[in-house]
Amino acid sequence: MTPGAPPPMRLLWIAPKWPLPAQDGARQATSQLITGLCSRGAVIDLLAIVPIGEPVSEDEALTELGVASAEVIRRPKSGRALHLRNLIRHPSRAVTLTQYCAEGLGARLRQAIREPDTAVVFDGLHAAAWLYEVGTWPDGGFLYRAHNVESDLWFRAASRRRGPMAWLLRWQGNAVRRFETRLCTAADRVLTVSDVDADRFRDLAPRANIETIPIGMAPKPQRQQAADGAQLLFIGRLD
Repeated sequence: MTPGAPPPMRLLWIAPKWPLPAQDGARQATSQLITGLCSRGAVIDLLAIVPIGEPVSEDEALTELGVASAEVIRRPKSGRALHLRNLIRHPSRAVTLTQYCAEGLGARLRQAIREPDTAVVFDGLHAAAWLYEVGTWPDGGFLYRAHNVESDLWFRAASRRRGPMAWLLRWQGNAVRRFETRLCTAADRVLTVSDVDADRFRDLAPRANIETIPIGMAPKPQRQQAADGAQLLFIGRLD
């Protein structure tokens, strides 16, 4: 470090999944952003919430992403039985978020965010779900990297269904929206991936401090011309 220069930014990056290998859009967005920040001098401690039994390599994260440290906190595996149990115990919460605030997880994360001179980044809504378990949210503030307006996805799914399933999806959508709105309002800054999302969050949380930082992807070689006679139909979930 140059004499007299300010110390490098240190970030505690809490992710709801292990970012490697980056085989889906969310992992690619996370890994590329972390790699880019590290290359610019940020010091990042990665804390990932990973299902029990999923193999990970902390050493790979140090090498591939350039983070200063990598740690895993285990959560229960998703499943209908877990969702039903969480729904019964916490009917006002979104079941897909509750699995990320399992017993003991909140205490471990509270300990992690007490590091001095460190900014906490919640990478996606699920990474912040353990805040359900704490009465008072972190004093030092935090950043929320929003990959989507998650509640809109629930309401969009509800609009395509009828009967009890539509009601259930709207119920869960409202639970997600309550948490999402509170998180955006409490965050020091909400970092969205598009101006469209930023405008939606301003509607949901008018007092939130919102800024757009688009997803950065490493460019790949582009085919200059189409292969002769080749046609491709790609079917993806796009969810």
